[in-house]
Amino acid sequence: RVQKSSFADCAFDHFVNYWLPGFIHDVFNDTTVEHCKELCCGRAWCKSFEFSKIAGPDHGEDQCWLSAMREESMEAPGLVYDPTLTYDYYELRTEGDFSITQIGNLAGAHAGNIVQVVSLPTLGLASSAEDGMVKVWQVDVAGAQLQPLQSFGPFEWPVLELVEITMGSAVGIACAHQSDVIIYKKVISALGVETFDEFQRLSGHSRLVVSLSFFRSAGILASGSVDSNIVLWTFSEKESWTQAVTLYDHDAHVTSLAWITVQGKTLLASGDEKSPILWKPAKDVYCEFR
Repeated sequence: RVQKSSFADCAFDHFVNYWLPGFIHDVFNDTTVEHCKELCCGRAWCKSFEFSKIAGPDHGEDQCWLSAMREESMEAPGLVYDPTLTYDYYELRTEGDFSITQIGNLAGAHAGNIVQVVSLPTLGLASSAEDGMVKVWQVDVAGAQLQPLQSFGPFEWPVLELVEITMGSAVGIACAHQSDVIIYKKVISALGVETFDEFQRLSGHSRLVVSLSFFRSAGILASGSVDSNIVLWTFSEKESWTQAVTLYDHDAHVTSLAWITVQGKTLLASGDEKSPILWKPAKDVYCEFR
C-alpha cells in the first residue's frame, strides 16, 4: 500500500485511498502534490497531509490539508482505508523508516477472501481464495502492475496450499484440496494460448492436506496432512505420479514441510503442533526415507 516519493531532503510514504482521522492545521487550494510536499517540509510541525485527487462532496479538486499527526501517534483505528475516497494520505518519513513500493493492487480479483499468495519459480505469482479459484499472475515491475495469466477452478473447498512442480519437461501446480493433491499441468495450444489443465488427482491421505513441498532436482513432491502422515510422490517414466512412501512418525497434524540441504545432504523437514522432525534418505531418494 506504500509508494515512495520525495522532495528535496524530505521523503513521504503514499497511502492510496487512506485517510487519518485527526485535526487539520492548514488548508491550501489549487495546488499540486509536489507543492503540498514542499509546504509540509517547510513547516516544522507538519508530519503528514492529505491531497484531493478529484473534487468530492465537501471539498474541491487539488486541495491539500496539512496535519501535525502521524499514524503511530494516533489511537485506534489509525489509518482508515476507503476505496471510494477521492484523496490520498502522505506521511513524512523519519530517519530509519522502512518503506516499500506498491506496484500492483487488483481490488476484487477474487470473489472471496485470499487464502494464500505464493511465489512460483517460473510461473510468477499464484493466489487462492475462498471463492474456490486459483489465479496465476505475471508480475510486471516496470509497468507497476499485476497481469492475470490464467485461473482454474472453482474447487469445492478453498485450496489451502499450492506449489509449482515439474513433470519431466513440463511445468505444473500441485494444489492441496481436501484429502487429495490435484495436479494441474501447463499446456500451450497451437495458437500459443496457455492454460492449466487438470492432469492427475493424488489420493494417499485420509484427511485434509495442509502442507506441500517440492524437491525440484529429484522430482519429489511431499504432502502433509491432518491425518499426521507425510506422503512422498514421484513422477514416473509412465508420465504419471505415484505414491513412493508414507512417513508415519508424527503425533499431530503435519502443518509444515520444507526440503533443506545441510552439508551437501538433502533432508525433509516436517513439523506438527509441537515437534519438528528431520528425514533423510535411507537408500535412494525415490524409495525410502527414515
